Amino acid sequence: MTRYPLAVAVWAIGAATPAIAQEEPRAVQEIRRVLADLPQYGVFDWVTFEYDRGAVTLGGFARDPSLPGAAEAAVARVEGVERVSNRIESLPSASSDEDLRQEIHRAIYRDSPLSRYGKADGTAAIHIVVNRGNVILAGAVERTDDKRLAELKARSVFGVRRVENALEVSGQKP
Repeated sequence: MTRYPLAVAVWAIGAATPAIAQEEPRAVQEIRRVLADLPQYGVFDWVTFEYDRGAVTLGGFARDPSLPGAAEAAVARVEGVERVSNRIESLPSASSDEDLRQEIHRAIYRDSPLSRYGKADGTAAIHIVVNRGNVILAGAVERTDDKRLAELKARSVFGVRRVENALEVSGQKP
């Protein structure tokens, strides 16, 4: 079974070579598209999926409690999908976590070399998941230095307890 991180995949779509795109099953490409198009999905969420001969397992974290259900429904409609197991965790609603999300977002995306990873449409290559003061940075960046800088920026925010840097560097194996 292959795990497909949605945001990494979305980020890599523009850079994917035709040979790489042809190796992926059509259902995987469509799952990636429908998940990326969900209006609830944003910078403070991280959704992954595994696809194995019609069986899809969704994983990750959702700030919006409607995202897990919306993701499951969207994926279930994809041709070639027979079963969906939804393991997306809804994050607790805490004002302290929301404050951290906003502060980390500002640290990473405002006046920083990392600002190029934010998009005008509100999507981002660096996702910020906060749960009880613990932070996960997920997605894809172009350089190892960018991965390190994102972690440094997140750690610099007062109130952050721990940072897990799950960012992948494009073109490098995880």
